[in-house]
Amino acid sequence: ALGVLGLSLPNVYSNILSVLRPHLLAPVLYAGPLYIMLLDSTLPFQRDWDFKRDVVEKFPSWQGLRNYSIVTPVTEELVFRACIIPMMKWSSATTKQAVFAGSLWFGA
Repeated sequence: ALGVLGLSLPNVYSNILSVLRPHLLAPVLYAGPLYIMLLDSTLPFQRDWDFKRDVVEKFPSWQGLRNYSIVTPVTEELVFRACIIPMMKWSSATTKQAVFAGSLWFGA
């Protein structure tokens, strides 16, 4: 299971599939909701798609704020730091090192 995520140790005899597998995981996970939208004809420019209902009215709603606005990047940053700072503290890094080096891990 960890090999699918790309978390296994590299093998000398690794092939192209083991390199591509982690990069194909995210598109496969997005395929499900896109397929459902295709079946419902709610993808952009399909029969039941409406610009006002599907775009304009979603931005000021709570769902629009969550998905498209400032809330998503802030949540992503908080979750990442909640995961990385304890790991850095366990590796005997100081608080200052954990806070500033965490940004480097996020950008890597």
